[in-house]
Amino acid sequence: MYEIVARHGGGGVVVSPRERLDRFGEVRSLAAPAGITIAADPGAIREWKLLKVVLTAALA
Repeated sequence: MYEIVARHGGGGVVVSPRERLDRFGEVRSLAAPAGITIAADPGAIREWKLLKVVLTAALA
């Protein structure tokens, strides 16, 4: 993920844990058409990078 941000610009965006949880369902819905399945239970997520990137793109 760091390489992608470095290649395409930007220094990163801060997405708070509260915002990630508040928009969790929205992120799952945005990822689904791309064939990306995200667990329905946020507690099952061990790596949040993909979710942060999808959410950041949605907020941009």
